[in-house]
Amino acid sequence: MLARVLVARGCRQRPLSSLHRFVSTFASVNGERTDPRALTVSAWDVSFQRGDGVFEVVRVLPGGKPRALSLHLDRLERSADAIQLPLPPRETLSDWCTAAAADGGIGSVRLMATKGAAEWDAPPTVFVMWQPLPSWPPSFSLQPAVAPWHAAGADGWDAVKWLAYAPNLQSTRRAVAAGTLDALLLLAMISASSQRGRSQSPGGAKGAAEPKGAQADDGLESLFVLDGPNFAVGWADESGALHFPDWRQLGLLQSTTQALAMRASETVLGRPAAEGVYQLSDVLHASEVFVMSTTRGCIPVHAIGGREWQIPPGGVAAQLEAAIEEVAAAE
Repeated sequence: MLARVLVARGCRQRPLSSLHRFVSTFASVNGERTDPRALTVSAWDVSFQRGDGVFEVVRVLPGGKPRALSLHLDRLERSADAIQLPLPPRETLSDWCTAAAADGGIGSVRLMATKGAAEWDAPPTVFVMWQPLPSWPPSFSLQPAVAPWHAAGADGWDAVKWLAYAPNLQSTRRAVAAGTLDALLLLAMISASSQRGRSQSPGGAKGAAEPKGAQADDGLESLFVLDGPNFAVGWADESGALHFPDWRQLGLLQSTTQALAMRASETVLGRPAAEGVYQLSDVLHASEVFVMSTTRGCIPVHAIGGREWQIPPGGVAAQLEAAIEEVAAAE
């Protein structure tokens, strides 16, 4: 279904059966080089049985340099601590990722840490694989979707980059069935602490013009914007300032690409950038919207529900992508 929608929209995505993610030229298990075609996980591994493990995906720049590796390792350690998964020393993980990046070159490095066995105190198994970057469409259409399973906004619940992504995948499948490329996840209620930090709606100013199609389907415009099933989202208001959902206030998993985007917007582009708590109506009033992730970079959004945007040449997403690469290259 996804492949058919992408082809219908003139996208460069290949059929699901031949996605780049299944191709690898480098793999290691607990630091030991392994044939990528021979990788296996035990059926008794708790992470296989219940998804109780963590992972990261790191972009590899020209020259085999991992991008923002420290940010990824920070997030990996937070995730592992939250589920009481002991990891090898940070320096060891860094060496394993760096070796994979140097061997593969431009692409991405995927690190997965599983519980290793059925026993609660079993040592973890750490897989590290290099993969080429997938081809993505030049722009995205998103279907607003309520995500009742999402941990965002729940006080005291740790944001973990779980190996279990089944609800995320189901959200994408439902969005594709509705004729879009992916989902924009929303939450009907957030915690009181998040509500107190709610940002002023950039589109809610008195006298602001109502963009064509700015009302979302099914009355969802008052719900809170989270992220995509496996990407972050951002947008520019009419003044050119950039806005992003605040992962701290909302209890989201931190997006490393969003962290780089915040830095690049202010230091390279000279654009104000803010993280906050926003409603879908705020996004629908934006002048430009984009999605972000490690493997996607920044890609513009041409539609959310019934609201459509024209993608200008050299728009915000393209500018931000170039600025992020400039920031990353200087690290």
